[in-house]
Amino acid sequence: MAFVFNQSKIAAPFFNRTLLLLLFIAMVLCVNPHTLLAQSSTGIEIQPSFIEEGVNPGDVYSDVLRIKNLSSEEQTYFLTARNIRELDGSNTPVFADEGEVTEFEVASWVTIDQDSVIIPAGGEAQVPFSIIVPEDATPGSHLGGIFAGVRPPRLRETGAGVGFQVGTIISMKISGDVVELARIREFSSDKNIYGSALATFTLSVENQGNILVRPQGFIEINNMFGDTVAELKINDNAGAVLPKAEREFLVTWEGTNLSFGRYQINAGLVYGEYGRKNIEASMFIWVLPMKVILPFIGGLLFLVLVMYIGIRIHVHKKLKVAERRNVRMVHDEAPLSKLTLIAVVVLGFTVLFLASVFLLFA
Repeated sequence: MAFVFNQSKIAAPFFNRTLLLLLFIAMVLCVNPHTLLAQSSTGIEIQPSFIEEGVNPGDVYSDVLRIKNLSSEEQTYFLTARNIRELDGSNTPVFADEGEVTEFEVASWVTIDQDSVIIPAGGEAQVPFSIIVPEDATPGSHLGGIFAGVRPPRLRETGAGVGFQVGTIISMKISGDVVELARIREFSSDKNIYGSALATFTLSVENQGNILVRPQGFIEINNMFGDTVAELKINDNAGAVLPKAEREFLVTWEGTNLSFGRYQINAGLVYGEYGRKNIEASMFIWVLPMKVILPFIGGLLFLVLVMYIGIRIHVHKKLKVAERRNVRMVHDEAPLSKLTLIAVVVLGFTVLFLASVFLLFA
């Protein structure tokens, strides 16, 4: 007895459920994305974003923060001042906890007219503040920031972070015994020998003074003939190096497919007021494109092999001629022994190879 299944009837419920599911997904995807984002859209903008001033002990610097609510709801923003403690591995400022004193103390000098401000959706508020420099303020750079956030400042014991806040960075240069001194601590490449002209250079600048420095300059790349083949900018966006700290700058060079040989890499930076101070460093790298060198060496080996075979054939013919003429040759007096032949070939190859390397890469 045979049983026949009606596949169309069995598949119909599954097909209907699948169709309803696809229609539901389509309806969800067709919803205006702005409607969904409007419920969670938040944002804040604060100006000025950076304040850098030279002041004297006892001076008072005053300004106004312009805080804009970019969200779709009324927001209360809480204001606080923090010091910069250090730079992390990615050269991003690490801010101290509220009330924490650092070597670059400035937060305790900041007086804000109000601790918080309520701003309607899309609105803007202006908050005056002052920086009162103590009479005994140490010369050099003092660094910190004024932050606005949607959460009230927490006590230091709670491990508060400032990741959700937006702030104005403050750099106060106090006059006096200012030491402006920097040096290149390290200038290196990720490799010494490259198979192609794609190199990354690391320039580490150490600030040995007590004031912020912004070193800028160029890396000049010269080929084996002394010609300049590239000039690369260093710290084009004027990133700062904190006092008693280091900062690394990475620069990448990408040459042409014909780049080869030894290259001299010269780095030059200027810093200080009006760029009056400069620091320099240099090094060497090799670019040995194996895609070019290997065929070249292969050609030399082939040429030597052809010469070797040709010489052997020539000697063999000479010996045959001598035998036909009944000419006997003493072994020690042979015109060209096998050992001599090998020595001549090896010597010739070595000289040819060294000459080629000298001409190409010296």
